[in-house]
Amino acid sequence: MKYGSTSAPIQLARAKAMSSVKPWRPDEPAATIHAEGAWLQGAFISKIFYGFIVVLSWQCFALLRKQTNRSNYKTKISFLAIVFAIFLFTTLHTAYDMKEIQLGFVENRNFPGGPNAYATLSHANTPGNIACIILQWLCDALLIWRFVMIFRGCFIPMWLIAATPIIAYFGSVVIGILFTINQLNSGSPLVRNGVDWTMPYFAVSLGLNVLLTIGIVARLLLYRHRITSVFGAAHGSHYTSIVSIIVESAALYSTFSILFIIPFALNSVITPATLQPIGQVQGFATLLIVHRVASGIAWSSDTQSLLTTRKELGGIQPPRFIPPSSVSITNTVGGSEENRSQYVDERGSIIVGVGIMKVVETDTFSIPESSDIASHGNMYDGV
Repeated sequence: MKYGSTSAPIQLARAKAMSSVKPWRPDEPAATIHAEGAWLQGAFISKIFYGFIVVLSWQCFALLRKQTNRSNYKTKISFLAIVFAIFLFTTLHTAYDMKEIQLGFVENRNFPGGPNAYATLSHANTPGNIACIILQWLCDALLIWRFVMIFRGCFIPMWLIAATPIIAYFGSVVIGILFTINQLNSGSPLVRNGVDWTMPYFAVSLGLNVLLTIGIVARLLLYRHRITSVFGAAHGSHYTSIVSIIVESAALYSTFSILFIIPFALNSVITPATLQPIGQVQGFATLLIVHRVASGIAWSSDTQSLLTTRKELGGIQPPRFIPPSSVSITNTVGGSEENRSQYVDERGSIIVGVGIMKVVETDTFSIPESSDIASHGNMYDGV
């Protein structure tokens, strides 16, 4: 809808805007403009993942709250605290990040060097960065716990398995504290002329997550291969499926870590696009693990014994079947015994539970009473 004639300045502005030349382009180097564009794009991606976190936090809270009772309240409260902490720290990081964008791109748009220079020199997002660092410590600790849980029962001593991740974790905490001090006191000559802890912190923290992800993926793939080779693909699929492996190993965050650390090391202009959402991605990946635990489908200390016939998965042997003709049944009816041969099954095996196989080695066994059958179910189910 048109109201009156268009003024000459507006017409001139439109004409310039339609031309191939960009007269309204900021007087900044192309690299700076590209970096600021990557910064905004990364901020948008981080807000998308924050939306996922809000929804997933509520789902985890509802599941855990529903399952809490007097017998398990200590464990459930611990997970509820983790969910709340992840939601809190990602909210703080998101809020301060949005405030920094407003200050840099709106309220201080004419700052020398542009919004990127303003963000670097003003430290408006320092509280948000601290919240992100604490969030990373929390998520790293939970991933180490999952790593130890999945490697439980390995022939390698557990202390040896956990030593490297734990040492790297404490190294990450120490370097993170030094990195935070740098953020808080960047104007100090001692800090300005000292060591820049940014690269060491991200290298150790992200390297730790990649190491844990590779270890968990390798372990679960080994379980997957051995279980499917003996029992078939249907057994334990919710523990060893591709989706389960991706979630349990926090592979989503490790992928983002690699996408960030490589451009960061190369000082690429696209670094902000992967740096901005890295905290939200880690929080989201950790909540996926908590959701699996709350849903009862995560790997636990009892999973291995349910899926295998031995304490060590490496000890699985192919099942040995009994020839049907060699099986005889002794049936006691009214005090008299009747021995007769009976064709039980062409495979002659009995399977009880999920992946627990019992092979009948004797020539004679007794049929249980009808009450026992009713209480224990059909012995031949799953053959």
